[in-house]
Amino acid sequence: MNEKNKKASGKEKAKIIAGILSALTLISGMWARASEKDISVHSITMGVAETCALNVNGNPGRLTINIPAAATESSQNTIYGDAYVRYSTISARNKYRTLAASLETPDSLPPGCSLKLQAIPSGKKNEGVGTGQIVLSTIPQAIITGIGSCATGVGATDGARLILTLCLDNAVKLRLDERKTATIILTFMDSL
Repeated sequence: MNEKNKKASGKEKAKIIAGILSALTLISGMWARASEKDISVHSITMGVAETCALNVNGNPGRLTINIPAAATESSQNTIYGDAYVRYSTISARNKYRTLAASLETPDSLPPGCSLKLQAIPSGKKNEGVGTGQIVLSTIPQAIITGIGSCATGVGATDGARLILTLCLDNAVKLRLDERKTATIILTFMDSL
């Protein structure tokens, strides 16, 4: 090969390499544009809704007032404290709920008696504070206040302990063997 042919074949090789590089650049540009068209973008808005749920375990069965045998003795109130209200609530920051209790109907107690209720929360974070013992009526009354976002659990003794006390208020109004069934309604309310 002579010098001129060597130079020509070097120029031809450079042209071939330049052509290949140009073709690769063109192909990669087209591939990039094609793959841009294959992309789909989805925006998802996520959040947690405010909610609350509760249930009660335990059943007091029958609460009975026992009249004393001797006139000098006083009657004994009947206490039941093996029920627990378990609750879960999700609420906005710095927003709290109240758990209220009431009787379903006004004539659901034996004459001469009252039914008292006290809730004792476990003391865990955001599970609220008990308000003390209340006398149940058909008007909802707070038994736990300051309930924030929490979940008390599902175990037998998780949540707030409920103590029911059947009290003799007026022995003159009692009627022998009169039985009544009371339904207690527990309601979550937004605290003001």
